[in-house]
Amino acid sequence: MIEENMTFLCDMHREFLQQNPEQAYCRWEEWMEKGYEAMDNHLWRQAIAYFGCCYEISDWFLQQGETYLRKEFFDYGTSVDRLVISGHLLALGFGKLGCVHLERHFLVTVHSQLHSCLPRLFDM
Repeated sequence: MIEENMTFLCDMHREFLQQNPEQAYCRWEEWMEKGYEAMDNHLWRQAIAYFGCCYEISDWFLQQGETYLRKEFFDYGTSVDRLVISGHLLALGFGKLGCVHLERHFLVTVHSQLHSCLPRLFDM
């Protein structure tokens, strides 16, 4: 889960995306692409903003449990992949800015979340 005071989505976007999960998945793809573009241009603050929003979307989807499994757009494994990818890129961005404590925080958090997802991913 994201640190209590650290969010990337504004309240309006968060509420909209939580009410429109199909849009959340579309925005994840769009914002990841924009994050990659920013990263390619060494615009680390901009990349962090995009990757952070994607990470927050992925985190929210994983917290929903079975709520969206019946929907065509939701796949648990894909959501885990999206969390890991956006979380690692978010950490990379913080590292490039010299914010080592936030880089480590997100690396540890992502790996902790991945560990908690393993039983469901492999039906353990």
